Amino acid sequence: TAKGASIDVFNGFKIPSIMTLQETQADLVGKVHELASYLLLVLFIVHVIATLKHHFLDKDITFIRMLNPNRLIKSKEKTK
Repeated sequence: TAKGASIDVFNGFKIPSIMTLQETQADLVGKVHELASYLLLVLFIVHVIATLKHHFLDKDITFIRMLNPNRLIKSKEKTK
C-alpha cells in the first residue's frame, strides 16, 4: 500500500510493499485513487443509461446484440 503495509491475498500469501511513500505523498495517492474510483462509477452509470436509451428510446438492437449476438445470426439464417 502507499503507507508501506503489505497486501494480504485471501489469507494465503502476502504481497510486500514495493516502496514506502511519505505521509503527504500517501495522502495524495489516496485522494487520486478515491477520485478515480468515483470517475469509474460515473462512467459505468453513464454507460448503463446510454444502453437503456438505445433500447427504449431509439428502439434499436444494440442492447440485444450485446446480450446475445448469436440470436441475431440464428434469426437471420431462419429468414433466408
